[in-house]
Amino acid sequence: MKARPALVPDIDFPRGSNRGEDFALGPVQEGIDLIEFSPHDQGRNRGYLTTQAERHTGLARFTVHAVASYRPHTRTLQDRHLRPVRGHWVLNKHGENESGGTLWEAFHWGRLYESPDGTVREFRFLRMGKADGARRSKAETALAALVTAYGSLAPKPRGRGWREPFHVTRPNASVARVRIAEIGLLDGSRDDLFDGTPEEAHTLYQRHAKERVREVVNTITPTPGADCASCKRLHVCTDLRRTTGVLHVPPFEGRPRHVSASALRYISRCPAQAHLRDLRLPKEHEYTPANRRGHAVHAWLETRHAAVDSSPCTIENIPEDWWKQTGHDLDEEQARLGRHMIGHHTQICPLLADVTHAEPEPPLAFLDTEANTVIQAKPDLLYSVDGVLIWRETKTLHSARLRHDKLFRSFPQLALAVVLLAEKALNNTPEDSLVELEVLTSDGCDVFSLDPGDSAEVERAREVLDDLAMAWHREQAFPTRPGIACATCPVARWCPDQMKDIA
Repeated sequence: MKARPALVPDIDFPRGSNRGEDFALGPVQEGIDLIEFSPHDQGRNRGYLTTQAERHTGLARFTVHAVASYRPHTRTLQDRHLRPVRGHWVLNKHGENESGGTLWEAFHWGRLYESPDGTVREFRFLRMGKADGARRSKAETALAALVTAYGSLAPKPRGRGWREPFHVTRPNASVARVRIAEIGLLDGSRDDLFDGTPEEAHTLYQRHAKERVREVVNTITPTPGADCASCKRLHVCTDLRRTTGVLHVPPFEGRPRHVSASALRYISRCPAQAHLRDLRLPKEHEYTPANRRGHAVHAWLETRHAAVDSSPCTIENIPEDWWKQTGHDLDEEQARLGRHMIGHHTQICPLLADVTHAEPEPPLAFLDTEANTVIQAKPDLLYSVDGVLIWRETKTLHSARLRHDKLFRSFPQLALAVVLLAEKALNNTPEDSLVELEVLTSDGCDVFSLDPGDSAEVERAREVLDDLAMAWHREQAFPTRPGIACATCPVARWCPDQMKDIA
């Protein structure tokens, strides 16, 4: 959906990126287009997909696999029942009424098909992994059904044409039947989400999507995050915090980028893995049982710290089946260990102090104007005690035996937190700020404190952050780095250099 499509950015950056492909489904769509609209040259089609100069090898492997998975679902222009449709079905609306309000356009991004007489239309969502309609919101399905039923055909915009309203080239036909489905590109699976008349599609939209669309179109409250880097209002937005010199990298020419401590950590381990993660390729065995336990503990603490009464965590608060509230499935042993960790947390819960402000998991975003980069961060807890702003990170580990001088290397988010607070990025005073690392194990707990007002501490943090940021800034090709990390790499399936046998 596009709201305010005619709004243009104040600074016009060129489209595209010198860091290679950044949208994995784009090449997949191209491949399916070649099969459906040029069905007589399959060899050239496959060669085209795998040899484009800027395509990362891992992305090329996924693209070939995804197109092959979709192939049983393809249609051609000669099909007697359903034929592929070029372009987008589009609905143009105004926010409040047809004569005024915010212009918004709803359109499809996926695969479009219709019967030769236009009375039957089918739209298919593409999912990177396996088809799973239960994960798609009812609002999304309802809006897709409405657009399929009543949308008019418009050609796919080129380049800067995306910023303009769609140009309808063919009025809506008299549609009698609407189908919405989802195709999984990992295995070619299909889930049917809707099959009915246009009137039933309209009813579904009224019930599940209308209010959500109104909320999205008419919202005036910005929510800073990764999307800021591609926002048209980036350089005039007053809600995105500005800072300078946090990353200590040369200015990046072109459209702004975004980065987080996690992204810096991934790229230091293996640039290829980091890139394939960014592309959101299907993952396998991403989390170990200990990882899932850690996520469950974090989720439980977040919920408790967000309680209206701001009361500290206590042993009495922890039910036997505590993990069931978190959305994470744990086995009996991991549930037992997690409960012990939460129990130890009650001894050092930050809400035991006279807290004047507490915000669990706040999404933070900063524009480093010197680096032309949006920096993302998400403290586990941001709170204030006696005028001191405290940024706390929590880690669930096997052992609490950590060396203070190794903390920044082990946990780069601590280095980023110290530098941000030292640069007054939260309108804070460095001398009245603190970064904490809470370590929880099944046997005990500990809290390490890091001082953004201590120049020596800041220098150590900067050394780590500068190394990671410069490696990230310079990376263009995202090569593989085979090693012990391959054994647990969640995107190894797409890596041509994975080490399958590691002693």
